[in-house]
Amino acid sequence: MRMGQALLVFVLLSWAILNGCTKSRFETGEIRVALNFIAKETCSCLFVAERPEEECKKYVEIKQLEPKVTVDRAAKTVESRALFFFKSVARFSQESGCSVP
Repeated sequence: MRMGQALLVFVLLSWAILNGCTKSRFETGEIRVALNFIAKETCSCLFVAERPEEECKKYVEIKQLEPKVTVDRAAKTVESRALFFFKSVARFSQESGCSVP
């Protein structure tokens, strides 16, 4: 699973870098996909793999987007926000792990 995640991150970052050379902004769909990825993977890192919060935030960092990531340990949720309008929330459940509704 870790190799699959690393491959996904590599593909997403490569795509973002190549498109970043010709675009000055993210498209709306790209922002939503990126925020869903950040919220879900941070949630999985924290609540499934039980890694430290700073390590998890660094693992999914996308500098061009500069998202704000908020963790609610009591509710077992992770929220990622960017550009004032966009947000994504991932929730952990014992049955299915982390998901983005």
